[in-house]
Amino acid sequence: MSGNSSNGGSGFGGGGLGNYQGTITLINSTVSGNTANNVGGGLTGGFGPLTLTSSTITGNSASYGGGVYTEDALTLGNSLIAGNSASVLGPEIRVAGVGTLNSQGHNLFGVNNDSGLSGATPAAT
Repeated sequence: MSGNSSNGGSGFGGGGLGNYQGTITLINSTVSGNTANNVGGGLTGGFGPLTLTSSTITGNSASYGGGVYTEDALTLGNSLIAGNSASVLGPEIRVAGVGTLNSQGHNLFGVNNDSGLSGATPAAT
């Protein structure tokens, strides 16, 4: 998806967009103002890779991974993930299970400590 916006959604997981065993690539897109009762207020990548390029994830909320929740690969490039909230872990990003976080550079996270990015050690590629 490119040049799209998702806002005001709600659900159990992936208030804005949910991915289970598929592949999601967002380019020049915004996901904001969404709520999930459990995981991934903005985006959920359960068992499928997520790629965000020149995209913004903001103002979303969930118990785990207010902005993004993944159990697979999350690749970020030139993206902003800020202003999200989580009641348990990872207000910006929660990487669980065997998930990985790969940065292609020029990303900005709103919470710059271990509570903002939960569950993974970032790797630059």
